[in-house]
Amino acid sequence: MNVNPFAQFFRQLKDYSSFQNLEIWIASNAKLDQRVYNKLSVDQIVGIWIDRNNPNVPFDREIIVHEHSGNMHRVKHYYGCYDPLQCPLLFPNGEPCLTMSNKVYDKEVNIVSLVENTIAINYKYANKTAHILAGEIRGAKVGQRVVLPTSFIRGPRDICRRYIDAMALVQHFGKPNLFITMTYNLNWVDIKENLIKGQLPQDRPDLVTRVFRAKLQDLKDQIFKKKIFGSVAANVFVVEFQKRGLPHIHLLLILEQGYKITSLDDYDKFISTELPDKEKFPILHGLVVKHMMHGPCKKNHPGNSCMKDGQCKSHYPRSFNNKSKQGKDGYPIYKRRNDGKKEKV
Repeated sequence: MNVNPFAQFFRQLKDYSSFQNLEIWIASNAKLDQRVYNKLSVDQIVGIWIDRNNPNVPFDREIIVHEHSGNMHRVKHYYGCYDPLQCPLLFPNGEPCLTMSNKVYDKEVNIVSLVENTIAINYKYANKTAHILAGEIRGAKVGQRVVLPTSFIRGPRDICRRYIDAMALVQHFGKPNLFITMTYNLNWVDIKENLIKGQLPQDRPDLVTRVFRAKLQDLKDQIFKKKIFGSVAANVFVVEFQKRGLPHIHLLLILEQGYKITSLDDYDKFISTELPDKEKFPILHGLVVKHMMHGPCKKNHPGNSCMKDGQCKSHYPRSFNNKSKQGKDGYPIYKRRNDGKKEKV
């Protein structure tokens, strides 16, 4: 762009404080471009293909220059400066004329050798300013409109359909009773045993998704076949992927009548916020201590990610409660007895 005369000229415009009295003349000589309207001197041109969305709608290739006053100036496609302005990377020196012979071809011509003959195909590209003339000033409206079907996964129509289906389930079966989140674990043995030396889990999306799906299938079998929460009337879940490609799932369960959570005592059947008995459930106890303990934060660790304005955003440590109760904000306050159990994290 340092040698392009048009680029140099437009750079100089930044030195003008006002454009009210400025007049720009581009290609004042508007004679017809010889490479378009002259008779061909060679017989290698076999076809001309113009790219457009609708062949039945005529359009004119031109560049529009708008003034602040509202006036417009058109640079027609047959002006000598049209191509250098439209395609400056193809015409870095601003050359207005192209030569065409058996040996020299312009940058828009592709040469194809077929047997003993040389065929030159001249591609004329549709001018995008035609969309501006049609009133299309947003990039999203330029080009041919394609409506994706509902079978296109994660497309707008697919997401809308799934949302409507989920709302229909709630209308028919009632509100969800359980909200379950299952997260991917970097330390799963199934992952570590199959990584090559130097690899991280995020380097193997194929392995990650296969192991996660197997774990998910096991969770679904426990819920729907073994009915660990009771009979399920309907369910909706979504699998999301984090920045490193690691998945997790959010699952909503609507239980059948007779299994719905209707009292405070039902909370304790499904949810526990206390340390499991270390003697009876050693594996569960180890998992809770390793993955479910919050902190340390506040004075012990003021730089923790949960800290904001000197307070824990998650409201830890929580107060002890001898029994579960309903909170004023609609969220339950789970049973957390002061039984003297302590663990160092």
